[in-house]
Amino acid sequence: MGDGFRWRHATMDSLQAMDHIDRIFLSVDSPLWLPQWSFDFWIIPYLLGRGISLPQFREFMVVANKLLRLEIASLDPAQRAAAHERHLRELIARVRGWSAHTVATGWEQAS
Repeated sequence: MGDGFRWRHATMDSLQAMDHIDRIFLSVDSPLWLPQWSFDFWIIPYLLGRGISLPQFREFMVVANKLLRLEIASLDPAQRAAAHERHLRELIARVRGWSAHTVATGWEQAS
């Protein structure tokens, strides 16, 4: 019984279900998770069409998932801030490695 994201049945309620989702997300490293809003499955063919390779996309998502885990992990605030900074710098470095021409035109630069 319930409505939308708030529900309950004989064995579980929505808060327990969300706890299970968080636990699974924190404990599973592969496959990578794609958030639903504005970054779901369709971002993959879009970025491939812009010239980003599958390995580049995967490397980006590995680090992005680390950042997402920080949002739900139980960490000391100082540890969380340090990890956030480290992962964000890594993510930025990976994106900077993408060719600006590739992203702008969707074509690999000739070597």
